[in-house]
Amino acid sequence: MYKEDCCFVVAIVTVLCLLAGLGTFIGMDEYRKPRYYAAIDSVSGLDLGRPSSLLDPVFNVTLRVASLGFRHRECIAPGTVVEVSYHGSPLASGAAGQLCARPRGGAGAREESLVAWGRGVRVPGFALDGLAADARQGVQAFDVTLQMPPTDINHHMGKVVTCSARRAGDAGALEAPCDSSDMGQYWLPSPTNLHGGANSTTSN
Repeated sequence: MYKEDCCFVVAIVTVLCLLAGLGTFIGMDEYRKPRYYAAIDSVSGLDLGRPSSLLDPVFNVTLRVASLGFRHRECIAPGTVVEVSYHGSPLASGAAGQLCARPRGGAGAREESLVAWGRGVRVPGFALDGLAADARQGVQAFDVTLQMPPTDINHHMGKVVTCSARRAGDAGALEAPCDSSDMGQYWLPSPTNLHGGANSTTSN
């Protein structure tokens, strides 16, 4: 009888430990943030030799999303605005389509390509000078920002994803995670108008 009681107690303790471990795993999995990546494949339209400070840049961008959790897919929401800037000066923008990565252990990370462009974009003089100097040294780098609206596929949470110092043609950028910040349920993207020459940034 004593032996049976001991076995029963051991079984109960084992079950409780397994349940506690499962609960901890599920709790930790809920807080695993997705990983976002961005790379600039190519850029054109940065004619820095002309006297005008108005540019018509075109950036070919690749986005990647990966889920680190085991239970939920992670997505770039439809309606996401993608902006490319240089030292805080917006140059081009585009729209990302819905892109979802399966939970960890599934098909893995997913990628999509898009074009971010600008027309008649007015760039401050100091930014033009810096961009020209970087171009001469072959070290020009840009920031890619994703503004995601809150939707059901991203848990009704708006996000801003910042991918800093992306150089054109650097495929390794797709291995460097971007920084992401949750913006709340009522936040909405506020893109800069870069497609009609209406960007009002003042030139020096």
